[in-house]
Amino acid sequence: MFITKTFIEKTKAFLTTIELYDTYDLNIKTIESRFYDYILRTTNVSDVKDFTKRYRFLKHRFNRMRRIFAHPVHKTVYDSLEAKSLYKLLPEMPYHQTVITNALSMNYRKYKLISSSSVIDTKPVKGLYQVNPYSSIRMKLKFNDILIYEHGELKYTINYKMLRGFVFKTSDNLDISYKNETFYIKNPQYQESELMGSFTYKGSFQTGIAFALLKIERESELMTLIALGIIALINHKEVLAASAS
Repeated sequence: MFITKTFIEKTKAFLTTIELYDTYDLNIKTIESRFYDYILRTTNVSDVKDFTKRYRFLKHRFNRMRRIFAHPVHKTVYDSLEAKSLYKLLPEMPYHQTVITNALSMNYRKYKLISSSSVIDTKPVKGLYQVNPYSSIRMKLKFNDILIYEHGELKYTINYKMLRGFVFKTSDNLDISYKNETFYIKNPQYQESELMGSFTYKGSFQTGIAFALLKIERESELMTLIALGIIALINHKEVLAASAS
């Protein structure tokens, strides 16, 4: 396919953002690894969405990208372009931040959890989601409920009342609120700080696909499952609503 200057500009902007300057032996695995590292350094969920969209676009055109650097004329155009990072990024990867999205699978049931310690693919197995295959904590969606189990026993129930209102009723020791486009998860039992974590959520270009930027204060695995449950339930409801219309 013909390589346009616009495509070269998109490539230069993306590779500059992930600070990949050595293009002599461009490798899809290196691009993937750097994308996971740098997306964690974003400061808002809108940038997470745009970053992911650009990554998907170029990943699916990787062979065309490589042709830029194999062709002297295209390489000259690439080298002549000035580019800077597409986003305001944190100076280093934060250990307490996690990106949750199903935009890489384009499947409303399959999610990728990107954190400083790991990149995890998760989907329901016998109806249950896990973020750690060796853990006893699991999450299940049932109608309007998010059910959190530990050692097979129900620990928390989160009832989602409204599709767009983000109103939740929870079991004991959890408080979920939504304010200024941010979800806050609290546990009133904690004395120093009730906040367990918060996340911002954004829908995508397709029904049932979404992005979230999660900031964890405590209980990382539980917080991740709660956030995943809320996002997955919202997406599931949107898919059902779209199929019924």
